[in-house]
Amino acid sequence: MRPGTKGTAFDGDTARRVLRATRSFEGGVPPIGGARVTSAGDDADAVLCKTTSAWAKGTSATLQIWAGAPGSETNTGVTLSAYNRYAAIATGKFCTVMLHRHGYYYVIAAECS
Repeated sequence: MRPGTKGTAFDGDTARRVLRATRSFEGGVPPIGGARVTSAGDDADAVLCKTTSAWAKGTSATLQIWAGAPGSETNTGVTLSAYNRYAAIATGKFCTVMLHRHGYYYVIAAECS
């Protein structure tokens, strides 16, 4: 903090604790298409999706959200947009995307072609 300014300065650990407490108190991340999104860490929340078309590296795509018991997931009928920084992903492939603090989804894992 600069001298003469009002406010409170937090170190990284304190800021993460405040974020966790706020998420807990406010009920976490709201459900998306009936699928409850649960925390995967301080910075992100994971969502299981499936591609609707071929997804090139370095582009955004609209993905279908899938939810349910592992191995029995079904399409929720809801979509989201995410960015692919890593590699091309074929049509109809499962992937996991993460919501980062700044509000954008990024793919972090994908089913092999």
